[in-house]
Amino acid sequence: MLERPIPAYELKSWQLLRLLGLMVILLCNLTAAAQAESIDFLPKKHLALVIGISSYTAWSALPKAAGDAREVAGLLEFGGFNTKLVVNPDSQTLQAAWKGFVQAAADQPDSACVVYYRGHAETLIGEHGRKSGWIVPTDAPLTRQSQEAFERLAIRVDDWMEDAAAMPARHLMFLFDTSFADDRIAVETPALRLLSPTSGLAVRQTIIAGNAFEPVPDQSRFKDYLFKALSGEADTIDDGYVTGSELAVYLTNHVTKATGGQQNPQYALSKDKAFARGDFAFKVIAAKRTDGRLYVDTQPAGARVRVLNIRPKFVQGMPLDPGSYQLEVSAAGHRACTKWVSLAAGEDKSVQIRLTKIEMKFSNTLGMTFRFIPAGTFQMGSPSSSTIAEPDEVSHPVTLTRPFYMQTGEVAVWQFRRFVEATGYQSETFRLGGCWISSDGHRWHKAADMDWKVAAGSWPQKGAAADDLPVSCVTWNDAEAFARWLSQLDGRTYQLPTEAQWEYACRANSSSAFAFGECLPSDLANYGGIGPMASYCQGVFKQRRNQLVPDSNFGNNAWGLYHMHGNVAEWCDDYYGPYLAGAIKDPTGPRSGTEKVIRGGHYLSLMTDCRSARRSSFPPPYASSAVGFRLTARAEE
Repeated sequence: MLERPIPAYELKSWQLLRLLGLMVILLCNLTAAAQAESIDFLPKKHLALVIGISSYTAWSALPKAAGDAREVAGLLEFGGFNTKLVVNPDSQTLQAAWKGFVQAAADQPDSACVVYYRGHAETLIGEHGRKSGWIVPTDAPLTRQSQEAFERLAIRVDDWMEDAAAMPARHLMFLFDTSFADDRIAVETPALRLLSPTSGLAVRQTIIAGNAFEPVPDQSRFKDYLFKALSGEADTIDDGYVTGSELAVYLTNHVTKATGGQQNPQYALSKDKAFARGDFAFKVIAAKRTDGRLYVDTQPAGARVRVLNIRPKFVQGMPLDPGSYQLEVSAAGHRACTKWVSLAAGEDKSVQIRLTKIEMKFSNTLGMTFRFIPAGTFQMGSPSSSTIAEPDEVSHPVTLTRPFYMQTGEVAVWQFRRFVEATGYQSETFRLGGCWISSDGHRWHKAADMDWKVAAGSWPQKGAAADDLPVSCVTWNDAEAFARWLSQLDGRTYQLPTEAQWEYACRANSSSAFAFGECLPSDLANYGGIGPMASYCQGVFKQRRNQLVPDSNFGNNAWGLYHMHGNVAEWCDDYYGPYLAGAIKDPTGPRSGTEKVIRGGHYLSLMTDCRSARRSSFPPPYASSAVGFRLTARAEE
């Protein structure tokens, strides 16, 4: 049975709204089709003045500003604008460029003119709190140096606005890729307007990248999205034109979002009604291209972007041949991210990458605390001028390209006990005949019945106090077994530190013999005596403890690590061997050997043996009551 048609008066509200929406879309498409035939009501001549300032006498440099201006000038030139580019002008040159532009507009009346400025701007507060915006040429001083000189050399935005009102140009658009406020500019919320004969009426429009309280970034997202907008992304109804109102809505939304609200573009029409009726119209600047363009939106905004498989430095919208590209995005306090992207001919690709914030500190299942250690370069070893350096401490630059976490203290007895109880592990010390101990602080002998458990019970501390001591009488292989077990238990990758990681973390950006200076005070480290450093470190050694002290915030360095000097010496991952000559990245020691590196000195060591650069070594099955270990954790996981 056929349904009865619904009379118009019976249409429900949602049906009416849907019908109205379809009619609007149809009207827009018909309008776009008609306008594609001919746009007789728009100006036929197009002029542009593009200014970019990177270098200043007194103000901070904006290294990318001049390059951004060149890109914008090229884009407008390609789009049919007769363009004048001015880079790094002083006050006189900038004034002359502006007067020349005004004259060029007078010579071509009824034109459409664009002014793009990229550089510093200033907001001055005058009488009754009135704000005025100023353009800053290269030779303008800071206002705090001399406001009188600043006002003499800088360009008052209102002066340009007055000249713009007197120009015979029908359309004029100011694009200020900077931040300022001016009470003479009537800021309003942009609203989309369809391109129509009304758009051809006179207009003066202004878009400012940010307000007075927002800093001028060197990486301009305003410029990036201006490129996207004029390439067609802002063409809301797909009529082949981007109007001033479409451009303002697009830039306001996208720049604000891309910068996380740190930049909020402002839009204004002239206060003079005679210049507020029309709407600027850019013809979409698009051409068939054999290359593609790449844009990367990052969170946090301003993160460093590199394309690893090409040489040129990345810039937003850079033209690239079709293919695959490996991006690396990094920012302080965040985990770096690498990602492959593919780019086709003529494609403008936007990639969004959100970086994960780094934990600066974490505690694991066993209550072990780890601190984040940033990647960096340091001088490993001792200078040749040092009178206490050993021959194997040759100074050389080392770069650690990957950050990592370092355990703040040494692995404790109770933590190692948890491992043994959970796995039934029998320590190598017990199986291979004991541990080296010193009963009088001088003579060392191997005790056949001594292992980590017996060693813990032999100290004056008992019970819980002994459990908090660093575990000792463990071999390198015992430490490795503990790290493998803990990795499975905790879901992270734990390892013994490489020798380079250990010294880098111990130094904590210091270059002296110790993390605390050229001498090691006994109230910051547990060691045995002053020794050959007595001649210039007299008085800093005040206490010989003759025993281990618990894991605690005792003598922590600038990165929050403690017991890096003294207490127990610590196993490292590397085989012992001579350093490689010259600068090196991420060294891991020789591929093979007979002994493993031990670092840090211990509770019976002389001061010189606790230095940041001091190296020792023993075979992997060796165990001593003065040797323990701490772990690293990967920061990339």
